[in-house]
Amino acid sequence: MAVAGGTIGAVLAVLLAERLGAWTARALQRRGLPFEFQYMPLFVFLFLALYGLHSMVLFPPTISLLVKFGLLYSIIGVLVLCVLAFLRLLHYQSYIFLVNWLKRK
Repeated sequence: MAVAGGTIGAVLAVLLAERLGAWTARALQRRGLPFEFQYMPLFVFLFLALYGLHSMVLFPPTISLLVKFGLLYSIIGVLVLCVLAFLRLLHYQSYIFLVNWLKRK
């Protein structure tokens, strides 16, 4: 039963992180903050939620592996956004090219 509760908690944590990240991105976009600062809270929320669940609940190996991949995904997301912020300071034209490429649908 604890495994089911932990799994449901992990799914809810990811959904909550996505919702909070989208809400925060919209609020920061209205303020006119750069692209990388708008999406940084999403990965931070996701990391904190998954790390909290990973440290509190003993998952079976398969679900534990998925939670670890989620942690890795959030860390890589933060690193990519930090690289974008550094690129923005270093070479603004390349930054604009990458941001436009990321924003296209």
